[in-house]
Amino acid sequence: MRRSKWKIETRPALWVGMFMLFLWVTPGAATVLAAQEPQFVRLTDQAPLTMADAQLDENPAAFVLESKTLNQAVLSSSLDYCIMKQVLLSDNHTYDQVILPGAGSPAAPGEPNIRGYSHLVRIPSGAGIELIVDNIDWVSFGESVVLDPVQPPFPDVAHEDGSRPADTLSFEKQGGAYARDGFSEILPVVRVKTVTVRGKQYALITYRPLDYNPAQSQIRLAVRVDYRLLIARPETRKVPRPDQLSIPGLHDPNEIDIRSGADISAESPDAAAFLPVDTVTAASADYLIITADALEAAVAPLAAWKKKKGYQVYTANLTEVGSTSALIQSYIETAYASGTVTAYVLLVGDHELLPADTITGHPYHGSTHDWVTDLSYACVDGADNYPDLVIGRLPGDDTAEVTNMVNKILAYEKTPPSSDRFGHVLLAGQFQDTDDFNLKADRMFMEDLNRIGDFLGPDYDFFSGDGDAFNKGFTIHTALQWDSSTGSDLEYVGWSYPGRITPPTLVPAAWKAMGSGNATQIAQAINDGVSIVVHRDHGYSSGSGWADPHYTSTNVDALTNGTLMPVVFSLNCATGWFDSKDSFAESWMENTNGGAVGFTGAVRISYSGWNDSLHAGIFDAFWDDYDQTWTSSRYPVSWRPASAMNRAKDRLFSGYGASNSYALLTARMFNWFGDPEMELRTSTPASLAATHPATLDAGVLESFTVRVRADGVLLSDARVALVAPDGGTPESHVVYTDSNGAADFSVTLQNSGTYKVTVTEHNSVPYEGTITAVVNLPPNADAGIDQIVDEGDGVTLDGTDSEDTDGTITGWAWTQTQGPTVDLSSADSSTPTFDAPRVASDTELIFELTVTDNNNASDSDTCSIFVQTTNAGLPMVTTQAVSDAGYTTATGNGNIIEPGIHNPTAHGVCYGLSPNPTASCTDEGGVSETGTFTTAITGLDPGTTYYARAYATNTEGTVYGDDVTFTTDSRIPAVTTQSVSDVSYTTASITGNITDLGMPNATVHGVCYGLSANPATTCTDEGVALASGEFTSDLSGLDPGTMYHARAYATNSQGTSYGADIIFTTQAVTLPTVMTGSAANIGEMSAVCSGEVTHNGGEDLTACGICWATQVDPTLSDSVWQGPVTGNGVGSFSGSITSLKPGTTYYFRAFATNSAGTAYGSSQSFKTASDDSILLMIIPAITKKRAP
Repeated sequence: MRRSKWKIETRPALWVGMFMLFLWVTPGAATVLAAQEPQFVRLTDQAPLTMADAQLDENPAAFVLESKTLNQAVLSSSLDYCIMKQVLLSDNHTYDQVILPGAGSPAAPGEPNIRGYSHLVRIPSGAGIELIVDNIDWVSFGESVVLDPVQPPFPDVAHEDGSRPADTLSFEKQGGAYARDGFSEILPVVRVKTVTVRGKQYALITYRPLDYNPAQSQIRLAVRVDYRLLIARPETRKVPRPDQLSIPGLHDPNEIDIRSGADISAESPDAAAFLPVDTVTAASADYLIITADALEAAVAPLAAWKKKKGYQVYTANLTEVGSTSALIQSYIETAYASGTVTAYVLLVGDHELLPADTITGHPYHGSTHDWVTDLSYACVDGADNYPDLVIGRLPGDDTAEVTNMVNKILAYEKTPPSSDRFGHVLLAGQFQDTDDFNLKADRMFMEDLNRIGDFLGPDYDFFSGDGDAFNKGFTIHTALQWDSSTGSDLEYVGWSYPGRITPPTLVPAAWKAMGSGNATQIAQAINDGVSIVVHRDHGYSSGSGWADPHYTSTNVDALTNGTLMPVVFSLNCATGWFDSKDSFAESWMENTNGGAVGFTGAVRISYSGWNDSLHAGIFDAFWDDYDQTWTSSRYPVSWRPASAMNRAKDRLFSGYGASNSYALLTARMFNWFGDPEMELRTSTPASLAATHPATLDAGVLESFTVRVRADGVLLSDARVALVAPDGGTPESHVVYTDSNGAADFSVTLQNSGTYKVTVTEHNSVPYEGTITAVVNLPPNADAGIDQIVDEGDGVTLDGTDSEDTDGTITGWAWTQTQGPTVDLSSADSSTPTFDAPRVASDTELIFELTVTDNNNASDSDTCSIFVQTTNAGLPMVTTQAVSDAGYTTATGNGNIIEPGIHNPTAHGVCYGLSPNPTASCTDEGGVSETGTFTTAITGLDPGTTYYARAYATNTEGTVYGDDVTFTTDSRIPAVTTQSVSDVSYTTASITGNITDLGMPNATVHGVCYGLSANPATTCTDEGVALASGEFTSDLSGLDPGTMYHARAYATNSQGTSYGADIIFTTQAVTLPTVMTGSAANIGEMSAVCSGEVTHNGGEDLTACGICWATQVDPTLSDSVWQGPVTGNGVGSFSGSITSLKPGTTYYFRAFATNSAGTAYGSSQSFKTASDDSILLMIIPAITKKRAP
């Protein structure tokens, strides 16, 4: 073995098990004689990864949308790491492998193994896309690199004699491919094509980071490519159509969408634009059946059931369609492209009766070998191989076989047995170890079955971690064949495929404990009842059945499982053969005592890796967590096996690349035999019950709810179909129940008769009921008898004899269609009233009544009211609306209709504050002609509502028209707040300005003031405003030191206006100002002291007086004489202080107190008289008295 050229460390063995999925990237004929342990290289710095590195993503490639604008999107593709190793292959040469996990390769066998990635980018429908590469970051690796050649894949086939063609495949290496000198001229990122799936378009982008120069033995990796997609939108777009296969909110988190918001809106269908049709055609059908002519009657019961489920079903025989595959393809494409978006297509008949599309050339069978596929018929939108339709086939040869298949489907859907066996699964296959019996699996057969079993059932230790990671609640049955003893440590080896989960290194003991099985175990499990059968191993090349365990058509024919029929996934070779021979698949479908209700298997030899990836896609279609590395926004998760096949083929194309020939081969070979719309059952069928109206009215909008329960529990996601009576206009309405089991309908039924209500859910027995649609009879309007009345009489119209024989009248509407207009009161009632008008001669009035019933149907009728004139000789006058109403004037208007026997001597308008005025009237004098007139009304009060009516007087008397009302103009005064002045402690003056007295004049004006903004409660009143201009209001009683708001105002009858809010603050109270006077009349124990308050500080004093002490600056805490407060306290005061000590110096000062505190005068002093001075006064007197 040659020494590695890459100077990196070998990754520790512990990681080898973790990444075992990468060790055999190139399956095929080459036997690996020796292999170097894989080396993991981080491409940003070409450094080997160590144990301390974070766990690696199983797909190191990234497609990233960096930014987008309307006309371009900026993207990047990058590679985080790769795996490098060397292997000694069976040609005894050592080759280098550059392993890109998760990558696929379009290379043919023998060519250098260069792999890459692909990604579908959502683009605007119809847009042209140009890809421009802006930057490529290349990393080069070493010299003398010889990449391993791609080898032919292993076919999953065996011959009836036990031989396996895979054991004899030869090593391939194309010398010409290895002689090329130079790197590829193709950029590492290219746009391959546009892919269209049911109107949604994608740009298929490939990223092939590995580039190889064979002649120079050099490789390089494009570790990052920056590129742009330029978008050219079409001038017109196709009108999007509603699609029942579209799931709102379906989203692939990895999908790159470069559409704008306008694109998304334009591609959202408007259901209202697609109206019901009179007759179902191929174009209007969403479920299309194409059948051999002789089998049309046999499939009719299935067509009827699908109609009952709410599908628009159309059956076309080959006489209508054409008998060649090209004509069938064209027919389906035409049906899909117009009207309803076709969802399901069922082909009825074997290939010999209804031809499939023929493909020439197969890598195993030879370049001239013909084989068939139905996938072509599903690819009708765009030039790609992504299926647009959900397609199935009933491969019967005659009426009896098709009738049996139809009956099995109907029994499965409509009358399943109440059995828990629908929660059971059979897994059959082989642990193959035949190449060298080294206790290591040669293929992934057993690994796939172990994974399915652990996912669906109890813990079989396939998934890492503690506990049972999944377990969907199934009971697992097995029929396993082991090439090596289960008593040994058996290993899963295999190689990477898209959707693979890294298996445990050793086959878990819990799985080996399932034991061995053969045809006996297969038959027993199926006859007891299972929902799913999976076989993963070899199929016989003749199409007769499974090789390991051995199970052929003969075994299938002996099954007696009755209505406990499974869906079979035969993931191996040739078991789906349906052309030129009756094969294994048809045995399952044709068994009259059981067999299968649906089947898929390859029509010819298929291959390991691709079959394994297909299994991952199938089970991920039922449970989206089966393959947690991938999801699809093109094909939703579904319980329909036929839909699961579409999603599984998307998995193939996503993983291997849409241009990978074996991925396309696999997608074409696996066809669905059975009903394409049928859903898989996975548990004991529940009993459905539904509540809904018994009758509805046809031809009107009806809103109602169908509420569904399964075994008494409210059921969500149930399909509720309301289908028109047989023979009527094709009509179906489908709603799915919400979390409350409610399907809310709002429909207008087009037919009368019995509608079918059908509720289905994949694990329930259908509910079938009916709703009777009744045509509503319109009501009968009766406007009452004609009447003869005198002018001025009160008249009542009477529609009470109107009736609705099958409902109730909910609406009345009277309108006058002839005669002088009258004022109808309660025109929306059955009995409105009016006063007969004045007429010059007998006049007919006509009124129409329209009544509406509870279903919005209506009818009309009329009646006549003949008004007789009673004022012969008098004039006739009508009042017209008063115009030009001003503040004090208006223009009255009238019309002399008839002057009377003598011409009027006076006419005009009377007006006043009460109805029917007569006192104040204008007089326009006599008149001799009929016609309108005007008159000036003056002396009115502004803002006042008046009554007015025209009058005319002749010698026979005076007549009046009807009252009209009008209101004179008015306006409120306008005032501004000017300024504040003379602010004192408790008073202030505010100046305002009346800029407009208003109409009428302001009756009150002044200033409002208060403690909050925009005061309106406390206001001065300066009386009536006789003229505009400034005014001043004096405010009093204010609190000192307080902030006030004030604004001028003026009021008239129309309202009050205010000026702007202004703010002022009254003067704050300060300490009083006080002076200390003198001391007088000083004695031994008393003195008289005085003081004067010169300012009270802004408010009345609460106290004043003298305080004294033997220390300087006495306070109120010392001795105090408090004198009386006179008035506001300003003035002089004096008081006698007593209880003094003789011969002592005292200090005193005057004080005054208000709310601001106490103020003191200056400190003064005096000294009281002493006892000695008194004695000096007394002794001389005594001496004088004693003298001789």
